[in-house]
Amino acid sequence: MQARQRVMAGVSRYFYPTLWWAILAILVSGLFNLHEALQGAAKDANEWAVKSFEQGLKIEPQNPALLTELGKIFLTNGDKEKAREYFDRAVGVRPAYIEAQLGLAYLDNETGNADAVKSRLENLVKLAPFSVDARFELGRVYFNNKEYDKAREQFEAAVVLFPNHSN
Repeated sequence: MQARQRVMAGVSRYFYPTLWWAILAILVSGLFNLHEALQGAAKDANEWAVKSFEQGLKIEPQNPALLTELGKIFLTNGDKEKAREYFDRAVGVRPAYIEAQLGLAYLDNETGNADAVKSRLENLVKLAPFSVDARFELGRVYFNNKEYDKAREQFEAAVVLFPNHSN
């Protein structure tokens, strides 16, 4: 009986919290996908999505996924200042949060700050060396700067990491 209790204690300690995070990630992803699907078809879909994610932040104010999704919505709405605010908050919580860092790189690119984009993506690749998206975007920056050897290195790393990636 003691072995069973030890196993159940381990399950409670490690499995259930992991399961909770997995369920939360699925819900956040599903909510954003629903928002994307409704955005063009349903009136006030963006307002609904913002309210929904803000409700989520009341429960988990430090959730980088919720913060990033709000940043994406504001970016879609053209509110770059608000988008940057949410992306910055997400990165403040988890510096290697890839989607938030990519959102900030996009905003830096929009303002014409090529050095900030390059620096951000180089740092992101150091923080998250297995991120196909970070490597691909850094490769694009190098390619656009005519740093072809560096670009090729990043593109090859991206292909090795995920040969069937959409990019």
